[in-house]
Amino acid sequence: MANGKYIPEIRFANKRLLVFISLVLTFAISHAEGSNKTEYKFDGKELRDSRGNKIAVLDGKYIRDNRGNKIGVIDGKYFRDSRGNKVAEFDGKDIRDSRGLKIAAISDVKKVIDGIGGASLVAMWLFFVR
Repeated sequence: MANGKYIPEIRFANKRLLVFISLVLTFAISHAEGSNKTEYKFDGKELRDSRGNKIAVLDGKYIRDNRGNKIGVIDGKYFRDSRGNKVAEFDGKDIRDSRGLKIAAISDVKKVIDGIGGASLVAMWLFFVR
């Protein structure tokens, strides 16, 4: 009896069925909770994976990997690799490769990386996630 109301007790004759149902419900709940989470987080300076491991760091206009090696540079609306070659450009909405072909939109990036920033967020996606 709960709160003055009688709740009938459910009895399972087969305990294997009970275990199976509980496993299915556990999987369904964990899958539903996990679907909202992004794979990466960016706090404006560091990019971390879902386990909290540091992937990259934004050091002014330079993008560095977790060991401190320079991977790329944000040069206005352009992204350049460590040698200075143009890799992509970002106009505030779309990301285009060096030939001008659309790679993705900012909304696509935000589905994978949870964080603040425009060009810096796109740079992290471009050099480490994509």
